[in-house]
Amino acid sequence: MAKCDFTDCEKTEMLPFKCKYCNKSFCVVHRLPENHNCAYLHLGKSPLVETKKTTFIPEEEKPMTRKEKRKVKRKKQDEAVYEAEYFEPDYHYYSTDEKGQVFTTKSSQRKYQDRMFFSMLGDYFSVGKEIFDFLIGLLIVVISFSFTSIWMTRLPWSYFGFVVAVIMLIYTTLIYPQKLVAKKFGYQSRYVLSKIGMILTLLTSISPFKILNPGMLLIPDVAFMGKKEKGLTYSTGIILNLLYGSTFILLGWLLTNQTIALFFTNGAFLVSQLLIFSLIPIRMSAGRQILRWHWTIYTILALFTIALFVGSILLGVLSF
Repeated sequence: MAKCDFTDCEKTEMLPFKCKYCNKSFCVVHRLPENHNCAYLHLGKSPLVETKKTTFIPEEEKPMTRKEKRKVKRKKQDEAVYEAEYFEPDYHYYSTDEKGQVFTTKSSQRKYQDRMFFSMLGDYFSVGKEIFDFLIGLLIVVISFSFTSIWMTRLPWSYFGFVVAVIMLIYTTLIYPQKLVAKKFGYQSRYVLSKIGMILTLLTSISPFKILNPGMLLIPDVAFMGKKEKGLTYSTGIILNLLYGSTFILLGWLLTNQTIALFFTNGAFLVSQLLIFSLIPIRMSAGRQILRWHWTIYTILALFTIALFVGSILLGVLSF
């Protein structure tokens, strides 16, 4: 918990907003430079205000090639830190209450449009420290996948501990590399739980095809990130998991011991199901951020994920 640095403000935040100009921490109310009377406000420049530019004519203007034009266009897109989506009146943003619970804040228009049932289930929340939230999400994934995967793949129950270890490795690799990349770009992040995600993950525990999404990594200042920063942040964990999955599927194909081969094929099956729902390009998902950044990279990641899913089934991961 951190106290807001604004004078006479007693509010505390679990995930405070850090001003890029004065480097102080503020609550959601005083997070903007103009709201906390930032001493370095004059250094800021609004992207919505068109400034007068001085033009000059070079002595010899060399025409750009098509490749150079694409490079300049991509550079301009990467430098754009503000997006129109942030200024939509119905856009979600996140805050914390006095107890540190993370919740979505919606406009009156969005609350009116949402159905009460789905509105209550759709919000993200926290039960305390981030490590507790992550352990709860990890436990739900373990419950959903471990028991039914051993039963449906006919693995010996002596492999249960190894299956749990693989689940912990894969899910941790999906979440925490994203935190490290976001931190490198200068943005704070936090893992939060999803009400509807937890319910769907537990409900699909009796099915061979699962929805494994009990929570997500939350970046409060995501609206201020560039497309490239978002894409690199959310693709890191997916790429690492695809490397795990590719290794598992090769071992499952090449090993002669059927039990051990089936164990690794099971791991590839877990990776594919975990990534399929991460790559669905719905609002606020990792897949959407990667797709908006670079559609070619998104297509490659999606094809590799589908290949893992189909390959694990062809190798006999489901024994019925």
